[in-house]
Amino acid sequence: MVATQTPLPIKIMPLQYADIPIVSRNTASAFAVDPHTLVKQLGKGGYDMYAISSSGFLDNLGKKNYMHFKAVSVDPTTNNTGETILGHISWAFRGVSDEELDKMPRPGLDDQLLPATTPDAAINTIVTTAEDENTTADDEETTNKNNNKIQRLHDLEDEDMQTWMSSIIPPGSCIFVTGLIVAPGYQSRGVGSRLLQKLNETADAMGLCVWVHSSHQAYRAYHKAGFEVTRILELDLDEYATRGPREDEAVMGDLNLEGKWGRYIIRYLKREPRYPASSV
Repeated sequence: MVATQTPLPIKIMPLQYADIPIVSRNTASAFAVDPHTLVKQLGKGGYDMYAISSSGFLDNLGKKNYMHFKAVSVDPTTNNTGETILGHISWAFRGVSDEELDKMPRPGLDDQLLPATTPDAAINTIVTTAEDENTTADDEETTNKNNNKIQRLHDLEDEDMQTWMSSIIPPGSCIFVTGLIVAPGYQSRGVGSRLLQKLNETADAMGLCVWVHSSHQAYRAYHKAGFEVTRILELDLDEYATRGPREDEAVMGDLNLEGKWGRYIIRYLKREPRYPASSV
């Protein structure tokens, strides 16, 4: 367990297109030792968290039903914001029309809809890697078997996600958290708590329930912010992995035991609004 350090002086600000390369690198770095992500990266085409993150921001940053915020450093002596992005959070509204969004209290969100730059530069930062075509028949057979194992993992998670969406979450308006990342060098310094505070303030003001599909390592932060477990998917990663972790391979926490990836828990969480919308 990581000891909590002195909270950092930070400010929560709207995310801009120019921030996409930085927050995408932060995402990739945060998941670099996550065993669940590492196992998925063993499949065909890999599982490039930088490209996935970049693509998501480019698709959603300008959409009105999405909100994206960053936590930036603040100089405590001058109160000026620095250039370091310590973390970020994104969420989406479901069942809330554009007209309703305009009428609802959305403190500090309006200027977020006006990105400072165009996405052109960010698009150019997404790197793709060509596959090696010099493979033998035996290599191809092994690769296909390995890909099938990884695909089984994807299929299982997709099916469980659909069950959660269709059977657990009731119809109606709500908020979905689509991402919460704290850069590795700034974890356990209050950054995640401040980002979740911004989310919770918005949800409470609008009287909306918040739902999130949480990674193994993010659960403590969500639980501290008032989220409760509604469903659990426990995975034996070694059942799907095409190899065990290497001796020199960094893996999160104590999950790398005796050459195994170990068990990984995905939690589906819910937070009820603290104040009904009618009381705001």
